[in-house]
Formats: sequence, C-alpha cells, structure tokens
Amino acid sequence: MNSGALDCIYTTVKKEGVRGLYRGLLSPLVGVTPVYALYFLGYSTGKRLQLKNVDDHLSLPQHFMAGMVGGVYSTPVTAPVERVKCVMQIQQGSKGQVKYSSSWDCARHLCRCGVWPAFTREPWQHC
Repeated sequence: MNSGALDCIYTTVKKEGVRGLYRGLLSPLVGVTPVYALYFLGYSTGKRLQLKNVDDHLSLPQHFMAGMVGGVYSTPVTAPVERVKCVMQIQQGSKGQVKYSSSWDCARHLCRCGVWPAFTREPWQHC
C-alpha cells in the first residue's frame, strides 16, 4: 500500500512507466463531448417543461430541477465511461498483471459480460 500521493506516483512510474499515470484517460476524453451535449439537452428540456412563457425567468429551485433533468439525460453515457476508467486504473492490483491493453479493449470485454452487469458493478468486480 502507498504511504501518500507522491509514493503512489513513484510506485506507478516504477512499475508501469509514465504511461501508467495516464491509464484509463482515453475513455473520459472520448465521453466528455456526448456527456455535455446530453446534459445541456436535458437542461434545456427541463427548463422548457417548467416555463409557461418564453420570457419567464426560472427560480433557483426550477434551475435545480432543470439541472436534475440534465443529469438524468447524461447518466447513460457517464456511467459506462467512468466504469471503463475505473477498471483501467485499478486493473493491475496485487497480481502485477495488466488485464486490458487499452480502454477500447476494456470496454469490449465489459460489453461481452453483458452491458447492465458490466456497468453496474463496483470497479474491482471484474466480469
């Protein structure tokens, strides 16, 4: 176990090289665009559902509700992207073997396990 953040960085670089610090980074980079697109679509939908007239202004609770709708819209993309990222980051574990060669490889393996079970488990529970 690492004694702190710097020890964790040192251990990761020693075992996996500098690339180990960026393991699992591709999936969030690919997922950011659709997540924000869906979030803003949901947010604007949530606002429209609450407005009676186009010129009306939303109260703070109404903005909160619109943001919740945006969160519901973006979750189907966010959850799988975060799952792949977490699995990639903790895959080495105590055995010292890298199980997936890339984020795409990890996503393919998780989808073979079944989409719902693969993306609803804890990161350390591999299929």
